[in-house]
Amino acid sequence: MGWVGGQKARSVALGVRVIRVNDSTYNVEIKNTGGVSVTIIDIKVTDPDGDVHTPPEDWEGETLAVGKVTTVTVSEVTKAAEGDGETASVGTEVIVTVTTSEAGDLTYKAVVE
Repeated sequence: MGWVGGQKARSVALGVRVIRVNDSTYNVEIKNTGGVSVTIIDIKVTDPDGDVHTPPEDWEGETLAVGKVTTVTVSEVTKAAEGDGETASVGTEVIVTVTTSEAGDLTYKAVVE
C-alpha cells in the first residue's frame, strides 16, 4: 500500500495513509509534502457503507511543519443509515477528507492498511 497524495493551491500538499487498528478505530498518518506549514483542523474517514469516522471531540487539530508526519487516531463514528458503525477491512478503499486552515478540504482515496 503506502502514501496517496494530492496538492491544492500549489503550496499545500499532503500524503495520507489509513491504518485499521480494530473494528472501531483507524490511525490516519498525514505527511506534509508541500512547501509550507499546514494547520489540520479536521479529519474524516468515510467507509464504503457511508459511516463517517472522526477524531475524538477533544482533538484540537495540529500544525504540521514541512516534511513532518503526524498520526491521528480516528475513533468517533457517525453511523450511516446503511452502515454498520465499524471500520472497513484491510484492502478496502475509503475517502479521507483533511480540512486545513490554508487550503480548506483536501479529499483523498486511500486503501486501508
